[in-house]
Amino acid sequence: MTTWNIGEQHAHNLPRLARVNAALSARDEHDANALLSPHRRRPLPRPKLTRGGLKELQLMLVQRIGELEELFGRG
Repeated sequence: MTTWNIGEQHAHNLPRLARVNAALSARDEHDANALLSPHRRRPLPRPKLTRGGLKELQLMLVQRIGELEELFGRG
């Protein structure tokens, strides 16, 4: 794998991780909203992925980013 490929993969994985983190936050907000009394709940879209699935994605991305940083010399 060339340095350019590593840098390109790294550049794509950081926004992916940001999207997964945002989805986790939205999932937490949805779950907290469900605990409110019915008259205080806000209409929120139902999350598409489970919390466990999002955490798995997050872990995979963090591991891959770490590997790429190590290869790229940032680690």
